Amino acid sequence: MVTYTETRSARAIAIDRSRTARQVYSDFNQEYVGSPNRSDVDGYDTRGNKGVYVPPPKQKEEEKAVGEYVPTEQEKAELLPYFYQLNPMEQHKDLLVTKNVIKRKSDVNKWKENPKYYDVRSIDTQPEELVEERLNIVKEYAGNIPIIPESRINKIKSRTALAGYAYQRVNPRDFGKIIIRPKKIKNSGAVFSHKKVIAHELGHAYGRNVFGKGSGIVGNINIGYDVWNKIPRSIGKKNLGFGKTNNLMVELGRKSYKEVWKPVEEITRKRLFPYDSSTAPRNFHQYRQQKEELFANWFSGFITQKNVVKRKSSSFYNIFKNQNKALFKNLRKSDYNVTRKYMGGNKLSNWGLF
Repeated sequence: MVTYTETRSARAIAIDRSRTARQVYSDFNQEYVGSPNRSDVDGYDTRGNKGVYVPPPKQKEEEKAVGEYVPTEQEKAELLPYFYQLNPMEQHKDLLVTKNVIKRKSDVNKWKENPKYYDVRSIDTQPEELVEERLNIVKEYAGNIPIIPESRINKIKSRTALAGYAYQRVNPRDFGKIIIRPKKIKNSGAVFSHKKVIAHELGHAYGRNVFGKGSGIVGNINIGYDVWNKIPRSIGKKNLGFGKTNNLMVELGRKSYKEVWKPVEEITRKRLFPYDSSTAPRNFHQYRQQKEELFANWFSGFITQKNVVKRKSSSFYNIFKNQNKALFKNLRKSDYNVTRKYMGGNKLSNWGLF
């Protein structure tokens, strides 16, 4: 039997079924493939479908993949030289983010003409392991804390939480642990993906273990409780720090609190973990507005959607960068080590970031 790929729309097939075909075949043979609108396969696109049911032809893998074009290995080999024409730094930057992924094979020419603007899945989209390696770097800085599934011994107090960061408040040497609910995370959708949830909890751990004793909160994604940290008068309640007095927001400089913090609040509420503040339950909104939760959500975006966070909250991003130079350097090294595996071209051998 000849392999046949259906390219007609559902409407076109429905119209075909409403007509009387000149020739009806028992399978998808060469004659049918050559003229599917002038012939039928009994049970597939015959009017009334009175014959034995014939399942529709399977679509190619690239046509099924999230509405995107995914090249075959042969097509990939043919497309990679176009990507390798970019200089190494352009390739590196392109691989850091996934943007404007082409949907159809017919759009490949758009990408060939401007590969820095468009992406082809598995050619210049962000490698899967890039965010995973960034999480590993942060985990190391936060004290190499364990990430474990919930059990009878390690419980999350909130019934609705996807994960939680727990530690002994009376023991500053205890870096804590992250407890997760894998099934709940899996069923929560893309907004609360596994990587975003882990990055959020690592934000709590990083804030506490790197900046000193935090607010005493056991943070989680959905619903939690806050033990308010009394902020010294010398800093004031508009302080955005997450630990000791010599924290991030001492570096506000000439920028106002609103200039720095408002974009953080907006990007977490509208983009990273979106919700409608006008319809959300009051206690949920209040919880999400706590400085610890805003930072953890922002930190999650910093790890998983760095380009968005950098663009939409540049003031806070730059302050955070200035206070965490070692972290930024190691994250850049990690990114470079990942992207270099997917780069190519004549100039690559003599190129390096570090």
